Amino acid sequence: MRGAVIHAPGDVRFETLDDPKILHPTDAVIRTAVTCVCGSDLWPWRGLEPIGDPHPMGHEYVGFVEEVGSEVTTVKPEQFVVGSFATSDNTCANCRNGFPSNCLHRDFMSTCQADHVRIPNAQGTLVATDEVPDEGFWPGLLAVSDVMGTGWWAADAAEVRPGSTVVVVGDGAVGLCAVIAAKEMGAERIIAMSRHEPRQELAREFGATDIVTERGDEGVARIKDLTGGIGADSVLECVGTAQAVRQALRSTRPHRPRAGRPDRPGQGLRPHPPPGPGRRRLPGHGRTPCRQGAAQALTPAPTTPAPRRSHPMPKQSAPGELRTIAPKLVDLTDDVLFGDVWERPGLSPRDRSLVTVSALTALYRGEQLGHHLGVALDNGLSVAELSEAITHLAFYAGWPNAMTAINQLKKTTGERGCA
Repeated sequence: MRGAVIHAPGDVRFETLDDPKILHPTDAVIRTAVTCVCGSDLWPWRGLEPIGDPHPMGHEYVGFVEEVGSEVTTVKPEQFVVGSFATSDNTCANCRNGFPSNCLHRDFMSTCQADHVRIPNAQGTLVATDEVPDEGFWPGLLAVSDVMGTGWWAADAAEVRPGSTVVVVGDGAVGLCAVIAAKEMGAERIIAMSRHEPRQELAREFGATDIVTERGDEGVARIKDLTGGIGADSVLECVGTAQAVRQALRSTRPHRPRAGRPDRPGQGLRPHPPPGPGRRRLPGHGRTPCRQGAAQALTPAPTTPAPRRSHPMPKQSAPGELRTIAPKLVDLTDDVLFGDVWERPGLSPRDRSLVTVSALTALYRGEQLGHHLGVALDNGLSVAELSEAITHLAFYAGWPNAMTAINQLKKTTGERGCA
């Protein structure tokens, strides 16, 4: 099978891997329908988290059951299933107490950006849909395997109640799902703290009534202005940084505030003071129990695909208009160059883009260069890295070639809004 493997910061390769097999009677093997890149995957990719030896990636997934172990009775082959980033047997004390992501026998999923995945503890981890959903729903259902449960847990921990006023700190996937959760729990007013216009649009679509762009003291003051000077009934902290935690605590009401955060271990925060008169509490520590609400989230079955902002990785192809004059050249370009050479495991797409951009710069192929600079950005090269490569090439490929390439890079980044 094929799967994503991270080797180093900025170096993720799609490689041929061994097909997963049933190792324990509680396992299942699924065929992945869709998977995605989570925000937490970006930490090692950016070099902000140690990687160690090359290893597979991915923990958000939905797919079709292909094989089950002898002790798995809740799902069967060909059923469409939604999983969780943490497996659970649904029988241990923590599972019975409503915290399946703290299962005493849990495994953390980390191989899901692949064609097939082995699921430990499948009996308690996988939730089957009543029937195979339309393909248009598949990307949206990915949220149930991680971020929807995380946002819901923040709302549950903050004790969101019907008619309450809620502040959501953070506008990423978890924050947007927290907006949905607050709406479903009956909040009358939902204030989303967001600085990104596309996410503000989604937040409003999901139920936010107000948007606050300010942060720090100005953000707290704006929340107090919107709540008659007292703060929110519940605040959902969905970022995980110390700054966001402080923002959440200072935005709550005095005496009986509720500030929930799903789970952000490792932030080095001091323990929070116990609740009491005038004190604020921040419940919700511990792994988010995503599996706990998966069945409820899928019932009743959705009838309209959820709005989303996904970014499928682009597949290169020859310009379609060339097919009328050179159909064989187009076929060879698509099947051999882009379908075989570019997919070979010996170099990552990022490295192949750097080699291609360098060659096109040296050969003064401006028309092709513009396209491949865009592909290079899609494959993970930064504007700064491309600029540095072109500067280096000036001494080997010639000054005019480098100046032409830099101008083309400026044009490409300007068109993409990333200059």
